[in-house]
Amino acid sequence: MARRLWLLGFVTVLALPQLARAEAPPGFVRLRDRAEAVESLSAFLGRFVGTCTDLEERATCLANARKARAELTNKAFHVVLDSEATRMLKAGTFDPATREYTFQMTPFFEGSGLALTNGAPSGQDSQGRPRIQIEPITVRLPLDQMPMDMERHLRTMNVRIHLVFKPQGTWTLPSKSGNLEGVKAKFLAVRLTNARNGEELGLKLYE
Repeated sequence: MARRLWLLGFVTVLALPQLARAEAPPGFVRLRDRAEAVESLSAFLGRFVGTCTDLEERATCLANARKARAELTNKAFHVVLDSEATRMLKAGTFDPATREYTFQMTPFFEGSGLALTNGAPSGQDSQGRPRIQIEPITVRLPLDQMPMDMERHLRTMNVRIHLVFKPQGTWTLPSKSGNLEGVKAKFLAVRLTNARNGEELGLKLYE
């Protein structure tokens, strides 16, 4: 059995720059607007992989999953991940000369015991965990922000991950407690935003 793997006029003047900074860049908007919105990553993964645990309904469930994969494969989707996905982000490096700050992202996002990954895992480490290539996401910090501000966002899980992707198939890895299963995808764009005000914290466009 598979292991199943967020004084009126004065306020208005201050708010305008915040709103401007919260707007998504055109490259991301183009990809997002061409994609179908996904409300629940867990439900999407379950439909694509097929969580078929009932023996009496297993044949029907597997048939439905095959049909779903045929319909959904290579179609673009957009999802905003919950705060738990922030755990896949780590603090990276900062270049004072360019003011570029780099987040380190592990593209492995779980939902109901399944996972969405950028491509398939390349194998397993000595502890049986999937090997996933870490990906950098860079942002140029404005003068009023420092690396410690980015690290605080991560520490308090005040980051939302906006993901545009195309599912391309499934993967399975052996585990002592059952198989690890997931969906291999082609990531098109990842945008990081401040969960409180929508301000952009990072962007990676893959095409």
